[in-house]
Amino acid sequence: MSHNSKYYTKKLKAADGSKCRKLEAFRFKKSFLLPSDETSEIPAVPSPPSVSEFQPCKDDNEPIASVTDHVTNEIQIQSEAVSSESETCNDPDPCVTDNESQSSSSSCQVSDARKFSSLKYENKYPWLYHSAQGYLCKYCELFGGTCVNAREFVNIAVGLGTHPTRKLEKHQSSEKHIFSVERYAQFSAKVNVLDEIKKHSESTKEANRSVLKKLFRCLYFMIRQKWAVTENFESFVRFIAELGVEDLQRHISNSEFTKVTYMSSKIVTQMTTLLSDLIESSLLNSLRTEKFALLADESTDNANRMQLSVMARWNMGGNVNDHYMGLIHLDRARAEDICKSLQSFFVGKNIPIENMRFMAFDGCNTMSGEEKGLQRRMRHLSPLSFYINCRNHKLALCLKHLAKDIPLLAELDKTLLCLWKMFEYSPLKAGVFRVFQETYGLKPMVLIKASMTRWLSHLHACLRVIERYETIVDTLDSLYNDLKEPEIFGVRHILTRKDVVAMMLLLCDVLKPVNILNLCLQSENVNFTNLDQNVQKTIDALHEIKDKYQNNNYQDTEFAKIDTLMNIITERTALGRRVRGAVENLVPQQFLLNTGIPFIFKLTNEIQDAFHSTPLLKAFGALDPRNLPEADDLQDYGNEEYQRLADFYGQPKEDIYNGHTTVVRSDIDIPAVAFNELKVFKPQLLMMSLK
Repeated sequence: MSHNSKYYTKKLKAADGSKCRKLEAFRFKKSFLLPSDETSEIPAVPSPPSVSEFQPCKDDNEPIASVTDHVTNEIQIQSEAVSSESETCNDPDPCVTDNESQSSSSSCQVSDARKFSSLKYENKYPWLYHSAQGYLCKYCELFGGTCVNAREFVNIAVGLGTHPTRKLEKHQSSEKHIFSVERYAQFSAKVNVLDEIKKHSESTKEANRSVLKKLFRCLYFMIRQKWAVTENFESFVRFIAELGVEDLQRHISNSEFTKVTYMSSKIVTQMTTLLSDLIESSLLNSLRTEKFALLADESTDNANRMQLSVMARWNMGGNVNDHYMGLIHLDRARAEDICKSLQSFFVGKNIPIENMRFMAFDGCNTMSGEEKGLQRRMRHLSPLSFYINCRNHKLALCLKHLAKDIPLLAELDKTLLCLWKMFEYSPLKAGVFRVFQETYGLKPMVLIKASMTRWLSHLHACLRVIERYETIVDTLDSLYNDLKEPEIFGVRHILTRKDVVAMMLLLCDVLKPVNILNLCLQSENVNFTNLDQNVQKTIDALHEIKDKYQNNNYQDTEFAKIDTLMNIITERTALGRRVRGAVENLVPQQFLLNTGIPFIFKLTNEIQDAFHSTPLLKAFGALDPRNLPEADDLQDYGNEEYQRLADFYGQPKEDIYNGHTTVVRSDIDIPAVAFNELKVFKPQLLMMSLK
């Protein structure tokens, strides 16, 4: 038996009972030994001799020790007899009957496993607990600090083995364990944070607040400037301190002793998170109580992940501003999936989607579909909302649709892009182009990229090619003679086609009024209420160009340079090709009749169809002070539009989509009262317009 045997349960063996008497020898009732159905088969066991038989009868003067020894000897004799019987039980005789074997087997000993009692150790050592791998110390694991090396009871589970007390006492008396216990005591103590703060003087607290305010202002400035924060924050703060900010200078000088700078990457990340949460909470608190307009657009990033950018516009403090709300990762770019993602986004931000009154998406079918598009699904969630298509996207689609009908326009677009790539991604070719421009006495310029989705760039790209047309052709000839690249020859061949050059000149004239409309739509203070007037001005300018082409009066247009460019093409065409008639003879007037004028007609129709405004959207123009007439005509101004707005927002709306019905209450309780209020508001609009 080991020295710590008190913590174990003794495991009984057959040898332990060899010198003991059987239970039947003590005259127990049969029901205690076997079940009731088996007690009848057990034969009676003779009673053992009682202790009184070994008591002295007459001699009272005999010592007690002798009596005890006599009793002990008799019990030992009986035990030996019982052990011999048990041995015969272990080796049964095949001649023994079933009843005898059953009765003898009932007196055999059953082995018991030796069990370790961990409860006593856990009660004695409160820091000890058992894990799946072994025993660990809860104090050292939680409050022992960072542990690089492997330590027992911390990151290595321990098996107690044969000497558990020795291991536990050794760990309990170690310095690291004592340090962990002290930290646990400090952590578990009820410390009043307010009392700890009050221990410092008011001047110290004000100085710390002043430093933190300046640090937050520096961080906010860097974020607004879109600088890398974690890498540059400390150097930027030190630079500001060197400019004469005494609080920061004192803080930096004291940090050498206190080791507290508030400029580590971890602290800067936490400060950035605090600023983000503060700004977001203030914006969301304002948005939850206001009617707003939703702006969203989908794009694919460099990792080929679909992202939906979400913005909102609402009245905040008397000013209507746009605010970025976040990015939504999209698994699929279907209208149903985008609608569910937006709905989950608003629910997560606790923004009532019923307050949405306007939504602006691009013009693709996924967004603008009338039956299953995103705008139709969003109008079902908020029946009082109104969909506005992206006007710039519509204008880009007008020219993109024309490129499908006019192959020459699509070929010109590809040529401009190939020409730009040739000089953009090759320093050698760009250097040759620069040398030729200097040889002609011109200021070196680079070509401009023309993008199909941004037709605002096509005008400048075409003008730059026309302006440097002769030097571009000479550069391509020189590069082909030196490099013999088929790509150079192909671009040069298309660029010297007279119909391509004529289409380039035509596009320059047409895109000038279209770009004016494009810039108007992209302006910061765009007024969509007078959109029809701006569209009409563009259409009138296109008709004016068409009239000039029909009357052969195109001296003030870019198309007037057609003769000069045709001569350059003819001069740079080989004599043999000219003799064989390989170069087409283009007649400018015939080109305008066959291609130019039909192109202008189609573009005019596309713009008129794309910028058709609904009556409700036009009605908002009556609320714009810039559209007010003179004071004499103010009485009847806008009455029809005011009535249309009062009727739309003064009635409950019900929308049914895919069998689901959405009902919302009206924004205006009494439409007649709202109409009268709008009429009374007209003099105030006049005063606003005069300002």
